[in-house]
Amino acid sequence: MPTDFIFKNQLIRTIDDGKKVVNKFINECILYDLEKEKKLFLDYIECVESIERESQEKKLPPYYEKSISELLCIRQIPNLTRPSGFDNESNRDALISFSRQIESILNNLSIAESLKTLNYVRENTVLVGANGSGKSTLSNELSKLLQEKEGIVITSQKLLIVPQFSSFPNLSITERQYEKYEKEHPNPKSTFEASKPDDVPYQLMKSYGGEFHVILSRLISERISNLKRDGKRADRPSGKVCTY
Repeated sequence: MPTDFIFKNQLIRTIDDGKKVVNKFINECILYDLEKEKKLFLDYIECVESIERESQEKKLPPYYEKSISELLCIRQIPNLTRPSGFDNESNRDALISFSRQIESILNNLSIAESLKTLNYVRENTVLVGANGSGKSTLSNELSKLLQEKEGIVITSQKLLIVPQFSSFPNLSITERQYEKYEKEHPNPKSTFEASKPDDVPYQLMKSYGGEFHVILSRLISERISNLKRDGKRADRPSGKVCTY
């Protein structure tokens, strides 16, 4: 039996089971006046039916159907006591707890929906955005849905060594340092021997740390010079420069 057929059947069974369970408790929410929980259950039904339609129309790749069926799996089903018409606090608490599980599933599905925007990563994809915009977070979450043979996430190198300054850098000195660095290090690419798992290229790290020192001191000295020229008072720094 083809793998894509197995994953599709698995997804459809998971959706059918989930709809039966959630539909059962929508009426219970009405009985116990749980509007927020009822809305979550209705959102779940709408979401899984949309996934079901796309699967039947063959719009979903097999690996995605497998990942989604795992995300949709309901782990714990509440066992309500009867008769349900009584004001039973334990039933109410059980429904609220169950709604949190459904909410978690919906949150995971919202991340999975990002794959649709990226055309299910059917080709190489590059994410571009400002620092802190969520590229790494999104990539890490998407990597949980991808099977290794279907795709991998390649993140940019993260090496940042931030220097400390006890005083304002001098403009003319930093200009000369920057010009010198540009001439001597036009394209600083290096390799190192990594025969052991804990081998660390200390000289390379020192070199990259020195590069950031040159650039940052140049930017700070230029900024201070502009403030003085504009007649503005520059506050004395605390001695540390941090980036977020």
